[in-house]
Amino acid sequence: MFTPGMVTELHAGDEIQLINPQGQATDAATYIKLLQRLVSSGQGLSYEAVARDMSGSTYSSTRQNLIEDGMTYADEVELLVEVIDEIYESFLISAVLADKVRIPGFWAQKNTYFTHHWVKPPKPWIDPAKEANATQTAMRSGQKTFKQVAAENGSDWKAQVDDIAEVLKYAIEKHGIDLGGVILGAKETTVQLGDTPGNGGGNASNPPGPQNGGGDGKDGGPPAGDAADADKKPGTSAAGGENA
Repeated sequence: MFTPGMVTELHAGDEIQLINPQGQATDAATYIKLLQRLVSSGQGLSYEAVARDMSGSTYSSTRQNLIEDGMTYADEVELLVEVIDEIYESFLISAVLADKVRIPGFWAQKNTYFTHHWVKPPKPWIDPAKEANATQTAMRSGQKTFKQVAAENGSDWKAQVDDIAEVLKYAIEKHGIDLGGVILGAKETTVQLGDTPGNGGGNASNPPGPQNGGGDGKDGGPPAGDAADADKKPGTSAAGGENA
């Protein structure tokens, strides 16, 4: 029997056998991971969220864990929103009382001016390709709207639409490039350009006018092939496509 700090002497015929426990050291990592799983599940969180260990995760399991963790955080988020709502209203009232802003009929229509909504920071994407495909499917099937998707990405949907329209319009007006297929995946994009120089009207992808010698006969342009065959057909006008 061994006790701490003991000193012993060997007698004649005695020998020493060293103690070398097997198995306990190799099971330490598994045991610690088990404890972390028990602690995290008791708090309604995933093991990955508590241990920050993603070594054994797949896309599906990580996505499911994020959903479950989000449900756990929902109560805290609701409490936080109540607090910042009060801060917003108090700030607005203080600004009016301090005459920093002048709002006509503020005291009679406080609830109208208190109307607001919060946009949460975007959730990080685990797999961008899969997330984008899932979002596209959800929008096309009506499960989500563009407004909801923009809010999930931390953006204002109106500002996002304005930005997209601005980019499309600039590319067409300045460089004659239709980015609808790149940005929106559309084969043809129609953007109202107004009366811009060199543009006689029509849609953005096929603007009629002097710069468009051919065409398909739509939007004011000449029928296809008439310009090239004008010299072959007697009595045919290259510009109008009609008999003289």
